[in-house]
Amino acid sequence: MVPHCGFELAAPKQLFRKFVETSGVVEIEQDRIVVRFDKLSHNTILREASLDQSSHKIPWLRNFPLDFRYL
Repeated sequence: MVPHCGFELAAPKQLFRKFVETSGVVEIEQDRIVVRFDKLSHNTILREASLDQSSHKIPWLRNFPLDFRYL
């Protein structure tokens, strides 16, 4: 059984506002790309996705790892 996160019946506009329209900063370093989410972003749901647990290499960006960090 899949756990529910409370967005099963959410409207597209609400999903966009909570996840796509999240503010933060993208920094391109010598060996990686770092995405830092602002404090006011919807961190709890983003953290549940475990994006900050491991680096994800992006093949079309010279295999740079993509790191997600939460302020």
